[in-house]
Amino acid sequence: MRVARPFYQLFIHGYPNSSSDAGSAKPHVDPPPPPPHGSPYDRVIASLLPQINACVHDHADPTMPTMAVLHLGIDGRPKTVSLEPSAANGTALGGCIRGVLQGAHFPHAAAETDLKFPFHAKSG
Repeated sequence: MRVARPFYQLFIHGYPNSSSDAGSAKPHVDPPPPPPHGSPYDRVIASLLPQINACVHDHADPTMPTMAVLHLGIDGRPKTVSLEPSAANGTALGGCIRGVLQGAHFPHAAAETDLKFPFHAKSG
């Protein structure tokens, strides 16, 4: 099984620092700079940014995920999707992000593939 290095960082600006700030900020995911080699995996993640952005906007939660971990089958469909910290999996935000990632179609591969990518929350 091949493990890909983290290939994308999703920067989330305007994410509230506490639940009392939840209505005051309009969080969004800024598109990261173009990937150096334009990996097919990067292109799939880039295409999902508007949906992930909608999750962050609609489900502000103090338990912000810091990492997404996907296990892809050879058909390119996610077999499992989880978030770190694990507490984020039980939130509405985590469920929304996992749902977006679970519905993704990645390139077919000769073997199952593990992918990870980090989230970086920034307030403001």
